[in-house]
Amino acid sequence: MNVLNLLVVTNTASDAAVPAPALSYSLTSTVVGTNQPVINATNGVITWTPDVTQAGSSNVLTTVVTAGGVPALSATNRFAVVVNPLPVLGSVVAANGGFLLTWYAPTNDIFEVQFTD
Repeated sequence: MNVLNLLVVTNTASDAAVPAPALSYSLTSTVVGTNQPVINATNGVITWTPDVTQAGSSNVLTTVVTAGGVPALSATNRFAVVVNPLPVLGSVVAANGGFLLTWYAPTNDIFEVQFTD
């Protein structure tokens, strides 16, 4: 995923017991920094918008859903989220009244160059 893009992951779980016990969700992650993913404890929806300091990182998110019955049952799910690196300016060459910019970035991204004289 790209920096500053919203990630939404919906976890779903069920328990066939009658009556169905309440389910609660928790999240741990390897995400570094103060901008952490969050999970809704009652429906399992995870949201996260990586910031610029998290560009180029590989992260593992682990969710645990626990059923409040007896015995208490749980299930664990792990998945990886890779935050793409930011583009790196390779060179700027002035020639014939213009400039040639070379940069390195993930494929299929769209970039806009703005110039102010």
